[in-house]
Amino acid sequence: MVGLDVYSHVVNTMRDKLTMNAWHGYFALPVWFNKLIEEVPLGQKTKRGVYKKVGKEIHVLDVATHTYRLSRQGG
Repeated sequence: MVGLDVYSHVVNTMRDKLTMNAWHGYFALPVWFNKLIEEVPLGQKTKRGVYKKVGKEIHVLDVATHTYRLSRQGG
């Protein structure tokens, strides 16, 4: 497991350095992920990222609304 900041750095380095790779077009992060990085929720270090623990419940980021919801909900 790595923090979101580390993951972002790895993907960006791959995009910058592996320009001749056949998969180069896929070395990008989605807009919602970059927004999350800008807000600095880097995962375990800050207690939230793609997931957030609220008491004993695990919430997941809803990328459409950029809010957290219970992870067991559909959608």
